[in-house]
Amino acid sequence: MKTVEIKLWDDVHAKKGARVQADETVTLEYASPRLHGSVRLDLSADHGKELDELLASWLEAGQGADAPMMAHGKAGSKEARDFYAGLRAWAKSVGRDGEHWTKGRGDRPPQYYYPRSLVQDYEAYLIEQAERQAS
Repeated sequence: MKTVEIKLWDDVHAKKGARVQADETVTLEYASPRLHGSVRLDLSADHGKELDELLASWLEAGQGADAPMMAHGKAGSKEARDFYAGLRAWAKSVGRDGEHWTKGRGDRPPQYYYPRSLVQDYEAYLIEQAERQAS
């Protein structure tokens, strides 16, 4: 009987020509308008910890890719305009109107920017209101 031993080498060290045994395998998926891809990295414990520390604040700030999001309509649609007008009114009514802002562009109308947390809280408020009306 033969025994087969499989060893994984840390990809960061391997890129530099060194052979350091990997302790874990990490899979990353990333997509932005500038860069996208999916990679599997074999990493030593030190490099795994380094990656965890680097990504921790980004992962804590986001939400899971499978988290539900409400549809606010196509950008510029009446549904979207109504949703965001309602959000601004709600934010003002609960003292959070300073959390969104506008950016003027010359002769173009101002463009609003909304933090994700503000939108999520407004969505939760809408869901709560709908549940109250249903009962």
